[in-house]
Amino acid sequence: MDSIEHTPSKEQMPQWAETGPLSTVGAILTGKSQIKYLSSHMETREVQFREYPGNVHSYELIVPHLTKAGEKWITEIGVWFPAAHVPEFNERVDRKPEMQIDILTGQGHMALTKNPETMRNIYEEIRRQTDQKEADTSS
Repeated sequence: MDSIEHTPSKEQMPQWAETGPLSTVGAILTGKSQIKYLSSHMETREVQFREYPGNVHSYELIVPHLTKAGEKWITEIGVWFPAAHVPEFNERVDRKPEMQIDILTGQGHMALTKNPETMRNIYEEIRRQTDQKEADTSS
C-alpha cells in the first residue's frame, strides 16, 4: 500500500486538470492573460503573392503554461495592419488584406488564428488591456 501514489482531491488539483490546460487563444479570450505594449515598426508582408507595407504593434503576452501547472509562459504577439495607402494599388480591383495576429513560438512567428471573428475578439482583448493600463498611468 505504501507504493500507491496519493490521488489529490479536487481542491488540490490545478484548475485546468479537469478540462486540460487552456489554449493560448482561450487564455486570451477568457482574460487569463496579461498583455503589455512593447513597440511598433513598419514591415512589408506577402499576402496572396503580393507585398503590402504595414505597421506591426508588438505586445508581451503572459499566459498560463500549457504543460507546467502553476507556471507562466511569456512570449510576444504582433498585430499587423496594412498601410492606409498602398502604392500601385487599385482599390476597385484589389482587396486590401485584413489585420494579422502572429505569435512568437519555438518555431518562429506563426498566425495565432485564421478565424476572423476570433481574431477580432483577441484584438479587442489586447485593446482592453492596453487601453486600461494607459488610463491607469495617466490618472
